[in-house]
Amino acid sequence: MGLAKKHVPIRMCIICRTRMEKYKLNRYVLIDRKFILDEKQRLPGRGFYVCNNLKCKNIAEKKFLKEKRKIFGKGD
Repeated sequence: MGLAKKHVPIRMCIICRTRMEKYKLNRYVLIDRKFILDEKQRLPGRGFYVCNNLKCKNIAEKKFLKEKRKIFGKGD
């Protein structure tokens, strides 16, 4: 018998929708009204993943700022 392969979690980039191994993506979490890069991928709360493609990072940065205004209102 051969050794069993260890399960590798698969996640999807929210911009390009490419599926990759979890450790190859950057995870972001909303904490104190700011999007924080979760380098160890262990922070609590719902997170989202963005691949290392420069185009995806730029689009995500613009989208996150827009979404922040919608979530927290005009005055924040």
